[in-house]
Amino acid sequence: MSSTEPLITPASRPNLLLVEDDEILSTMIANFLRGRGYHVAVAREAEEAAALLELRRHDVLITDLGLDDTGMEGFDLIAQARYRWPRMRILVLSGKSDPETVAKCRLRGATVFLGKPVPLRVLAAALAGLLGRDPDARPVMGPGSSSACGAGAPP
Repeated sequence: MSSTEPLITPASRPNLLLVEDDEILSTMIANFLRGRGYHVAVAREAEEAAALLELRRHDVLITDLGLDDTGMEGFDLIAQARYRWPRMRILVLSGKSDPETVAKCRLRGATVFLGKPVPLRVLAAALAGLLGRDPDARPVMGPGSSSACGAGAPP
């Protein structure tokens, strides 16, 4: 690591909540983001995500819209999160990116909308923009950190 490369220390790791029902996709995204120095919690359903939001402060909610659960859907989760935590940033990842869907997300409180499939570097740049961070920042391993948190994941 060069001395001019920006660093993310363990104390400055933003908390993200990723809501994605596709296990392979959620694992890939979570590992990528952990490798970039983010703390990532994962939920498979909107109701599970709502419960996790109550337990811990999250800087960004990243959610899919088409969640395979029978209760709350992605649009409802966005509206609830915006109402409950007005300052939280909400990034939507969805395969349905027609103008009506994007407008519906914005009206419910989404900050950013990215259509799937999205290159991981585009997701990283969007998150960096939301958080006012350098998109090329790399994590610094600190006490209590381990590769299980995804520190060894490729960018």
